[in-house]
Amino acid sequence: MKISNIDNLKIVKTNLEQLKTIDFDCGDEDLNEFLLKDSVENIKNNLCTIFLCIYEEDVVGFFSLSADSIKINEKLNPISSISCN
Repeated sequence: MKISNIDNLKIVKTNLEQLKTIDFDCGDEDLNEFLLKDSVENIKNNLCTIFLCIYEEDVVGFFSLSADSIKINEKLNPISSISCN
């Protein structure tokens, strides 16, 4: 799909009701499944927020935002063992 008028492109935060009604197929089964199935559980569990890119009433893309952290074990962190003396 060619976007000819950027003014018709919207980015909107979605909700569970909207996810149940959208028609989306980007050609990648994993991405389709994430948006249409996995993201529903993630939203219910407050793990992420989904934003839809909508062009002239069609969903043409999406992105997911999530916040998380990974605790690095001191033994696995090579930077912690470097001395700056």
